Amino acid sequence: VAESVGYFAIGAGAAVAAEPVILLRVNAGGPLIAAIDGGIDWAADTKASPHPYHNPGSYTAEGDVRMFDSSVDLATTPVEVFATERWDPPTDPEMEWDVPLDIPIGTTLEVRLYFGNGCYCATEIGARVFDVKIDGVTVLDDYDIIADVGDQTGVMKSFTVTYDGNVDIDFRHLNENPLIRGIEILALD
Repeated sequence: VAESVGYFAIGAGAAVAAEPVILLRVNAGGPLIAAIDGGIDWAADTKASPHPYHNPGSYTAEGDVRMFDSSVDLATTPVEVFATERWDPPTDPEMEWDVPLDIPIGTTLEVRLYFGNGCYCATEIGARVFDVKIDGVTVLDDYDIIADVGDQTGVMKSFTVTYDGNVDIDFRHLNENPLIRGIEILALD
């Protein structure tokens, strides 16, 4: 039975869009950061205590990025996420994050990857170029942070995937070293 309220019809079976649920936040290369939006905190991933979801062989570094592309929501993303990074040296193995989640297979996810070039070792377009794959699909091909948003600028890239039991995020060298500043995974279903 529908009830008329102003210009809107409200009734049984009406679909209501749910807010995404934050499942994971990682401050890549840095300490735990308290959430600023009431969500879960950004887990630590330091040299002394690396996050368990990435393989060994990558390194942590500091290097603030204090300018932000409009893709970064500063109401939900602390600027401290852009103070550290995890980067992958040219030796094997390539940096990989394998994220198991306690959710049903088939759940629609949003994977948010945070980047920002803060190293003075690669400040020109073409100086740092890498690929990113999620679950075996290339989502960033020949990605150049500086060509995309400029040097010393934070950016967030968002991808929708269907959960298959593990979220695999793989980085591949092209020129210089791949890096990541933060990772967020949200359930959209």
